[in-house]
Amino acid sequence: MKPAQGVLPQRQVAMVGLDWRSAPLAVRERLQLGREDQVLHFLGQLPWPAVVLATCHRVEVYVHVAAPVEPVLAELERLLAGRGGLSPAAVTAHAIRRNGEAAVRHLVEVACGLQSAVLGEPQILGQVRAALELARRAQRADWALHRLFERAVHAGKEVRTQTRLGRGGPSLARAAVRRLAEAGLDGAREELVVVGSGEMAMLAVREAAAAGWRRIIVCARRPDQALARAEAALAGRDRAGAVALGARAIGEMEELLAGCGAVISATTAPGPVILAPVLRRALERRAGRRLCVVDLAVPRDVEVPDPLPAGLHVWSVDELVPAGDSVALSGPEDLERARALAAGEAAAYLEWYRQRRAVDALRDLRRQADAIREEELALALRRLGDGLSEAQREVLARMAHRLTNKLLHLPMLYLKAVAAGEVTQEEHRAPPQAVSSAGRLAG
Repeated sequence: MKPAQGVLPQRQVAMVGLDWRSAPLAVRERLQLGREDQVLHFLGQLPWPAVVLATCHRVEVYVHVAAPVEPVLAELERLLAGRGGLSPAAVTAHAIRRNGEAAVRHLVEVACGLQSAVLGEPQILGQVRAALELARRAQRADWALHRLFERAVHAGKEVRTQTRLGRGGPSLARAAVRRLAEAGLDGAREELVVVGSGEMAMLAVREAAAAGWRRIIVCARRPDQALARAEAALAGRDRAGAVALGARAIGEMEELLAGCGAVISATTAPGPVILAPVLRRALERRAGRRLCVVDLAVPRDVEVPDPLPAGLHVWSVDELVPAGDSVALSGPEDLERARALAAGEAAAYLEWYRQRRAVDALRDLRRQADAIREEELALALRRLGDGLSEAQREVLARMAHRLTNKLLHLPMLYLKAVAAGEVTQEEHRAPPQAVSSAGRLAG
């Protein structure tokens, strides 16, 4: 049902998405929006203000819409399903829906690392910031979403400043390196191949060097650029020059796989970059030596042969959670503090949103009332004809103005009290007369 003309509709922030807890990797990778052009194309399909947050563990779409929100969320699920070649029912079966206060709390907790597979992982904060920036560039983030994402980023910074959660601690890259150590690989003797040149790949280079890997080859479509980024990632960290860095092209993958000790792959490619036939041939050349591969990409970089050849071990991003710091290096006090900070930031945003909506309602109510007054005054003057003097016309105009102001007096007092935060949540839902009779709007 559409709101009456001129009446400010009830709006709220809502979100729909899938994350590592709600959907398997096989579903999430079909819906991935990991590249800027993919996000921009998806945003261009939406008629509402929106921000897309896409990481290896989640795909979430935040919108600011008028009630009812359920049809909007259903349409978002349909669009996501169409992008992944899935049925809407397949997406709905795994989707998370939040609206209003729940959606606000969810995003703030995400930015604080409280919803991450690796609790407190620091990369999510930059990803939330980047999601807002991309929506701003596309002119899709309205005032509500812009402020929400900014406050979420602020909350994430506060958590990292005031607690030990995520401070120099857990990350998927670290979990990948740890998994290789748990598999018994010796970084001092083996060679590690890192596939990709983006942020996650460079984090893997840094974590591997810190864990004692001494020979690291970056493999990318532009090896010179990848090598420069790897050197920058280790700048100031490899003061003794103990890490030997090299770079190779993607076309040399089979040779690299045949000789290395392990692989960490983290590209943003839309499909596999390590193909099953290449893996089979490389394994044959290894003469029985096992090969360990960690695939951090979503969609996955590695096309795993079926059946799995003997000696090949492949771990996807979802299989790293137990190996990572799922419980942060900080203690329970830090976790409790982080949750309190997130809750406080969400509450502050909701209060700001309520006041902003009240200010908008004041402005719209005054604009609507003035327009109706002028319309009705003009109609009355036309019906009275040309016999009225200017003084009489002025009396009618003043009467219409005073009548409008008196009729608006109580609603305007009420909305001003809402904007000033002087009305409780219960009173906010009550009619203005109820609040006035309680004496809260006296004066």
